[in-house]
Amino acid sequence: MFTTMRNALSSILLFLCVAVSGQQVVMGYPFQTVYNPASGLGIDTTDLDHWWSYDEASGTLADSHKGDDGTFTDGGGSGYGGTGKINDGLDFERSSEVDYVTTTGFNYVAGDFTVTAWINQESQTVDQSICGGGGAGAFHFGVDVNGGLECGRYTGGNSSATSITVTTGVLTFVAVIYDQGADEATFYINANSEVETFSLEMSNVTNQWGARNGTEFSFDGVIDEPNVWDVALTAGDIAYLYNSGNGKGYGL
Repeated sequence: MFTTMRNALSSILLFLCVAVSGQQVVMGYPFQTVYNPASGLGIDTTDLDHWWSYDEASGTLADSHKGDDGTFTDGGGSGYGGTGKINDGLDFERSSEVDYVTTTGFNYVAGDFTVTAWINQESQTVDQSICGGGGAGAFHFGVDVNGGLECGRYTGGNSSATSITVTTGVLTFVAVIYDQGADEATFYINANSEVETFSLEMSNVTNQWGARNGTEFSFDGVIDEPNVWDVALTAGDIAYLYNSGNGKGYGL
């Protein structure tokens, strides 16, 4: 009797794995993960907007998800092929040259969103931008002079910098989850998180990586696997992307 019931239960679970909304539901006590076979990512990618691998040796930087390819202004000609977390990354300079990537960008106005990337910062003598824009209400996300993460608008104010800090010379996972309804920015440095109050609405496009408004607050070091989501990711989503320090590339 118990064997029959167990077999019947197994059949029901197998049916659910192949028949729920075209997605495979991988189940195992006590967790459940939704896997999207179209993207190959282990989290729901409905609200993923952009993902750049920065693996190119030259030319255009492909957006693997929605085609917002980037143009790399490589002042010294040596930015491609930096040591990334997943294969290569871009090595940005800010002293003898200024490097940055320009895309069409994103603008979520009053909506929630998330930005994550891997960085290897070479210096912390000035504030540096991971991503930013030039319009008055453009969002920016960066590292302050003490290594704390912060976000804000091009004009209009910033969040407080985090007390958790980025260490130079180490590939580090960074993220900001902006909940505009709660007026909160949740920052991650590797597996550590910190919430800061931030209540300014975005109103212009954020379209650069490694700087903002052209060459302002340019980044010094490697950026790899930057991605943007039109939603506030959960702590579980962030843990998946961080992957215990191993990282995730698009489709991995």
